[in-house]
Amino acid sequence: MKTTVENIDLASLPDEELLEFLDGPQQERVFSILYDRYVQKIYFKAISLVKNSAEAKDLSHDIFIKIFTKIKQYKGNSRLSLWIHSISVNTCINYLNKKKKFIFTEIDDQESELSEDPFYDRELKIISELKAQHLKTILESLNEEEKLLMIMKYTDGLSIKEMEEILGLSSSAVKMRLLRTREKIAALYEEKFGKYDDL
Repeated sequence: MKTTVENIDLASLPDEELLEFLDGPQQERVFSILYDRYVQKIYFKAISLVKNSAEAKDLSHDIFIKIFTKIKQYKGNSRLSLWIHSISVNTCINYLNKKKKFIFTEIDDQESELSEDPFYDRELKIISELKAQHLKTILESLNEEEKLLMIMKYTDGLSIKEMEEILGLSSSAVKMRLLRTREKIAALYEEKFGKYDDL
């Protein structure tokens, strides 16, 4: 059977190939597939930051409007998922800034040596444990900036370089913020759930 646009399973295509059908009659289907692929991650990011279901839904809606209106500006220089993450993060930051809850500022590179922390491995073990048992409880105790960093790193699985690009911070600044947040999580874990030396 001859392959045509009509009999291609668009939902099975990776993001970048899916975009090839944006200018055709399947545009609405392309948007629907992208929405299904990213709606849960975007909503989770929003609800974790604003703690209000109605606000999170509105914020998610705004993010998708931006994605769909700007998608033809995507140049393919990075993965589409990273481009979508960038729009999501920047929309969340702008929203929180308007509510005066959140300001991302650069920190000095001279502090970067602190990222070589002797408790690094132990803290990563705690993060791993939190993902399985107590993540929601601990996230509620973090501020918006800390939540966003944890979501990007451990839920979205972004690399330091990808986080750099999205946040407009230096590598050392991203590492420093992650270190400080992991230290806070370690302290919160011990406070809420007891000693963790046996993890």
